[in-house]
Amino acid sequence: MKELAVLYYPRLASPEKAVGEYERIVALGRKAGLLEADAYAQLTRIHFEQNQPEKTTQVALAGLKACGHTAGGVTLLTQRVLDVHTAKGVPREKLLEAVGLIQGQVAAQPGNVELLESVEPAVVRLLLEADPAAALEEARLFFYGCGPINIPVAIGLVSDAFKRVDGNLGRANRFLKYQKFGAAGE
Repeated sequence: MKELAVLYYPRLASPEKAVGEYERIVALGRKAGLLEADAYAQLTRIHFEQNQPEKTTQVALAGLKACGHTAGGVTLLTQRVLDVHTAKGVPREKLLEAVGLIQGQVAAQPGNVELLESVEPAVVRLLLEADPAAALEEARLFFYGCGPINIPVAIGLVSDAFKRVDGNLGRANRFLKYQKFGAAGE
């Protein structure tokens, strides 16, 4: 029960004490159940707030390896890696490692469409920095496989990937026009 108090009231404890409690939960492994994913997410939040991008990325990657069995854990940790990259930049090899872990967790849960749709935009954004050609392929797959609510996001991702791969707006603008007007054109 003490773990629940720390998880739901993290601001009541000092960051050092909270880190100690979260690390204790992480050490329990799968015995901690959903608390494990929350503990990794809270550890990444604390390290991010303390302006420790390397530690944040390290903990997020460890969390993806350890508790990818929960959709919420994968989603939270994926978002944290993207947040760190956006704010501080993450080395290319760490981005590719994170993408590989995320894709592995999504592949391990093939029927979980909600997980796929929640993490795929972040995967594409991470790949845009690390490997634009792979980002274009991921964006296309997301575009063809996403639900109706995510179509605008997918269109934007494909367009961004075209811009990054080509280094100009030509193919991206043609794609956007086709999405807006269809085969008949303007």
